[in-house]
Amino acid sequence: MSLDRTLRPIRSAADFETALREYDSYFENEPEPGTEAAQRFEALGLLLAKYEGDHGPI
Repeated sequence: MSLDRTLRPIRSAADFETALREYDSYFENEPEPGTEAAQRFEALGLLLAKYEGDHGPI
């Protein structure tokens, strides 16, 4: 079974929680700058910030 790791806009509290869990996991194993993982980490951070800005902190 493969996981769909496509980044998408965060549209619900459930989406936010899922993205936040993944984002938090990067703090335990920081990605090397310039890698695909580092780009994903940055993109998740931006998506989370956007959702929080639109809906207030969870």
